[in-house]
Amino acid sequence: MQSVSDLIIVYFGSKTDAPVSLMEFGMAVRRGKKMIVGIEKGYRKSGYVMAVCQREGVEWANVDAGEDGVKAFAAVVKERVEEVLQERGVGLA
Repeated sequence: MQSVSDLIIVYFGSKTDAPVSLMEFGMAVRRGKKMIVGIEKGYRKSGYVMAVCQREGVEWANVDAGEDGVKAFAAVVKERVEEVLQERGVGLA
């Protein structure tokens, strides 16, 4: 439901090429949607994803493998979600 989303979050893990996620990522970039992209270190297509993010001004973060890296990325995502909710005049419970 990208067309009605205020924020799209995409995570590329290192254990898969994530073809569907790449397709969804490309569609969201093309639509100019607000996004945050997590790229786990070791993701095989990270260069491509980072290049597209840089070219299109999409926020991205390198994510260390393991629980600590995912938690750090989740904290960034939480901040962005809170920003979007604040823009819409909605608060987190």
